[in-house]
Amino acid sequence: MHMQATTGPTAFAIIVGSMKSGSSSLFDLLRLHPALCPCVEKEPQYFSGPYQWGRGWDWYRGLYEGFDPTVHRYGLEASTDYAKLPYMDHVFERMKRRPDVRFRFVYIMRHPIARIVSHHKHAALTGYELGHTRPDRTDFSFDAGGVSSVAIDLTRYARHLDAYVDAFGRDAILPVLFEDMLADPQTVLDTVCDFLEIARVSNSDLPKSNEASAKFSDPTWHKLSNVRMLRRIAHGVVPKSVRHRLYLSQSARSNALTQGRFEMVRNEEAFVLEELRDDLKRLHDTYGIDAATRWSITA
Repeated sequence: MHMQATTGPTAFAIIVGSMKSGSSSLFDLLRLHPALCPCVEKEPQYFSGPYQWGRGWDWYRGLYEGFDPTVHRYGLEASTDYAKLPYMDHVFERMKRRPDVRFRFVYIMRHPIARIVSHHKHAALTGYELGHTRPDRTDFSFDAGGVSSVAIDLTRYARHLDAYVDAFGRDAILPVLFEDMLADPQTVLDTVCDFLEIARVSNSDLPKSNEASAKFSDPTWHKLSNVRMLRRIAHGVVPKSVRHRLYLSQSARSNALTQGRFEMVRNEEAFVLEELRDDLKRLHDTYGIDAATRWSITA
């Protein structure tokens, strides 16, 4: 339980998404920086979740335990629900209620097809696409219902960048690529540090290989780490009958990944890229990110 706080950060560096594009890995890299005070919950969802929002500003600031204004320049968090337009368009309005607070945003993107595939797998495992709102769809395999329209909307990268630029200005948001972080995490880290106007840090504390980066960015790795810990705790406090029901529910979701198709076929990829054509063009024209050279997308 976190105590209410009357002191805390007045500036925040927030990784806002996109979902399933390496926000956890980027958070893990940045949290090592001495000028950044990491949130005790990587993804607090304060500005997006109704329950979290209802807990108040002091509660949110209290999540940055150990914040020292003489040391830390920003509080750091990474909530991907902050970039889920058009479904969560209240986020900007809530942020702008704090005119005394300085926000800086990092928006990490991934190859659109890879992101959408990962999105479907995540939804099959968790049962959710948007926060904690239950979707109408229960089977997220591509054979069951094709490509999720939500997944496509969340991959309209330029649209999300435009929204942040409109709300906070072009200088307030930095686009980065998941693939760049895997290939050269130090360069991405330097770019983010320059954007935040904080000192660059050595790469000595970073993963030493692409394999390590891939491991830390793998959502299954994070999920299993949390599950192991929670299972040990739950075993001592949750009745056996309840544990059994939870196990069956978790097993059913995990089995969904083996019973359905979670790789796109060519016509599905073509459909997605056609849906994203105008957005990818704007991503190139406005933000200088060329899908052809960066992701080998020529559609």
